[in-house]
Amino acid sequence: MAQPLDLPSTSANIGLPLLFTGQAQKEVFINEGLALIDALMPGAISASRNEPPTSPVEGTAYRVTGEATASWAGREDELAIYLAGSWRFVEPQDGMVFFDRAAGALIHFDTSWHTATPPQPLDGGSVVDSEARAAIAALITALENVGIFAKS
Repeated sequence: MAQPLDLPSTSANIGLPLLFTGQAQKEVFINEGLALIDALMPGAISASRNEPPTSPVEGTAYRVTGEATASWAGREDELAIYLAGSWRFVEPQDGMVFFDRAAGALIHFDTSWHTATPPQPLDGGSVVDSEARAAIAALITALENVGIFAKS
Protein backbone atom coordinates (compact mmCIF):
# COMPACT_ATOMS: atom_id res chain seq x y z
CA MET A 1 0.00 0.00 0.00
CA ALA A 2 1.31 3.46 -0.89
CA GLN A 3 2.34 5.85 1.84
CA PRO A 4 0.09 8.91 2.07
CA LEU A 5 1.74 12.26 1.43
CA ASP A 6 2.60 14.22 4.55
CA LEU A 7 1.82 17.76 3.43
CA PRO A 8 2.41 20.88 5.52
CA SER A 9 -0.51 23.02 6.70
CA THR A 10 0.44 25.96 4.44
CA SER A 11 1.71 26.37 0.89
CA ALA A 12 5.45 26.74 0.37
CA ASN A 13 5.62 30.16 -1.29
CA ILE A 14 3.20 32.56 0.37
CA GLY A 15 1.74 30.48 3.18
CA LEU A 16 -1.74 29.84 1.81
CA PRO A 17 -3.70 27.61 4.20
CA LEU A 18 -4.09 24.03 2.94
CA LEU A 19 -6.96 21.67 3.66
CA PHE A 20 -6.53 18.32 5.35
CA THR A 21 -8.72 15.24 5.79
CA GLY A 22 -11.45 15.60 8.39
CA GLN A 23 -10.89 19.32 8.77
CA ALA A 24 -13.83 21.25 10.20
CA GLN A 25 -14.95 24.56 8.69
CA LYS A 26 -13.01 24.11 5.44
CA GLU A 27 -14.68 27.24 4.06
CA VAL A 28 -12.72 29.39 6.55
CA PHE A 29 -9.40 28.09 5.21
CA ILE A 30 -10.48 28.33 1.58
CA ASN A 31 -11.76 31.89 2.06
CA GLU A 32 -8.53 32.96 3.79
CA GLY A 33 -6.47 31.57 0.92
CA LEU A 34 -8.66 33.28 -1.68
CA ALA A 35 -8.46 36.59 0.22
CA LEU A 36 -4.64 36.38 0.30
CA ILE A 37 -4.51 35.64 -3.42
CA ASP A 38 -6.93 38.52 -4.06
CA ALA A 39 -4.70 40.94 -2.10
CA LEU A 40 -1.43 39.87 -3.77
CA MET A 41 -2.58 39.09 -7.32
CA PRO A 42 -2.89 42.70 -8.55
CA GLY A 43 0.86 43.07 -7.98
CA ALA A 44 0.44 46.33 -6.07
CA ILE A 45 0.73 47.47 -2.47
CA SER A 46 -0.84 50.58 -0.97
CA ALA A 47 2.41 51.86 0.55
CA SER A 48 5.68 51.02 2.28
CA ARG A 49 5.53 52.03 5.93
CA ASN A 50 6.68 51.05 9.41
CA GLU A 51 3.34 51.28 11.22
CA PRO A 52 -0.17 50.12 10.43
CA PRO A 53 -2.59 52.72 9.08
CA THR A 54 -5.18 53.92 11.57
CA SER A 55 -8.15 52.94 9.38
CA PRO A 56 -7.05 50.09 7.09
CA VAL A 57 -9.28 48.94 4.27
CA GLU A 58 -10.13 45.25 3.98
CA GLY A 59 -7.80 43.44 1.57
CA THR A 60 -5.15 46.16 1.35
CA ALA A 61 -1.48 45.18 1.34
CA TYR A 62 1.54 47.10 2.65
CA ARG A 63 5.29 46.52 2.75
CA VAL A 64 6.53 46.70 6.34
CA THR A 65 9.68 48.83 6.53
CA GLY A 66 12.49 49.08 9.12
CA GLU A 67 11.86 49.54 12.85
CA ALA A 68 8.22 48.48 12.55
CA THR A 69 5.92 49.49 15.38
CA ALA A 70 2.58 48.53 16.94
CA SER A 71 1.10 45.26 15.60
CA TRP A 72 3.76 45.21 12.87
CA ALA A 73 6.73 45.11 15.29
CA GLY A 74 9.23 42.43 14.28
CA ARG A 75 7.68 42.02 10.81
CA GLU A 76 10.17 44.15 8.85
CA ASP A 77 10.29 43.43 5.09
CA GLU A 78 7.13 41.30 5.24
CA LEU A 79 3.89 42.09 3.42
CA ALA A 80 1.05 43.03 5.76
CA ILE A 81 -2.47 42.34 4.49
CA TYR A 82 -5.58 43.46 6.36
CA LEU A 83 -8.09 40.57 6.39
CA ALA A 84 -11.20 40.09 8.48
CA GLY A 85 -10.27 42.82 10.95
CA SER A 86 -6.68 41.75 11.61
CA TRP A 87 -3.26 41.70 9.96
CA ARG A 88 -2.00 38.64 8.07
CA PHE A 89 1.71 38.64 7.16
CA VAL A 90 3.39 37.08 4.13
CA GLU A 91 7.14 36.59 3.91
CA PRO A 92 8.47 37.88 0.61
CA GLN A 93 10.14 35.47 -1.79
CA ASP A 94 13.04 36.30 -4.11
CA GLY A 95 11.66 37.60 -7.39
CA MET A 96 8.47 39.18 -6.01
CA VAL A 97 7.69 42.49 -7.72
CA PHE A 98 5.05 44.99 -6.61
CA PHE A 99 4.00 48.48 -7.59
CA ASP A 100 4.07 50.76 -4.53
CA ARG A 101 1.09 53.04 -5.16
CA ALA A 102 2.19 55.69 -2.64
CA ALA A 103 5.74 55.95 -4.06
CA GLY A 104 4.61 55.51 -7.66
CA ALA A 105 7.43 53.01 -8.30
CA LEU A 106 8.16 49.31 -8.64
CA ILE A 107 9.83 47.46 -5.78
CA HIS A 108 11.35 44.01 -6.07
CA PHE A 109 12.61 41.48 -3.54
CA ASP A 110 16.00 39.81 -3.79
CA THR A 111 17.02 38.95 -0.21
CA SER A 112 15.73 42.47 0.62
CA TRP A 113 13.50 45.06 -1.04
CA HIS A 114 14.97 47.24 -3.81
CA THR A 115 13.72 50.11 -5.95
CA ALA A 116 15.40 51.87 -8.84
CA THR A 117 16.77 55.32 -8.11
CA PRO A 118 17.38 57.85 -10.86
CA PRO A 119 20.92 58.98 -11.59
CA GLN A 120 21.94 62.48 -10.55
CA PRO A 121 21.35 65.09 -13.25
CA LEU A 122 24.49 66.28 -15.03
CA ASP A 123 25.85 69.55 -13.73
CA GLY A 124 29.05 71.37 -14.62
CA GLY A 125 32.16 70.14 -16.34
CA SER A 126 34.38 71.83 -18.86
CA VAL A 127 32.24 70.83 -21.86
CA VAL A 128 28.48 71.01 -21.58
CA ASP A 129 26.58 68.99 -24.13
CA SER A 130 23.02 70.29 -23.93
CA GLU A 131 21.70 67.58 -26.25
CA ALA A 132 23.09 64.80 -24.04
CA ARG A 133 21.64 66.45 -20.93
CA ALA A 134 18.24 66.82 -22.62
CA ALA A 135 18.32 63.16 -23.70
CA ILE A 136 19.25 61.94 -20.22
CA ALA A 137 16.56 64.15 -18.64
CA ALA A 138 13.99 62.74 -21.09
CA LEU A 139 15.10 59.20 -20.28
CA ILE A 140 14.78 59.83 -16.54
CA THR A 141 11.28 61.29 -17.06
CA ALA A 142 10.26 58.30 -19.18
CA LEU A 143 11.50 55.83 -16.56
CA GLU A 144 9.68 57.77 -13.83
CA ASN A 145 6.47 57.67 -15.86
CA VAL A 146 6.53 53.88 -16.16
CA GLY A 147 7.34 53.38 -12.48
CA ILE A 148 10.95 52.21 -12.82
CA PHE A 149 12.18 55.29 -10.94
CA ALA A 150 10.23 56.95 -8.14
CA LYS A 151 8.97 60.37 -9.20
CA SER A 152 11.09 63.11 -7.69
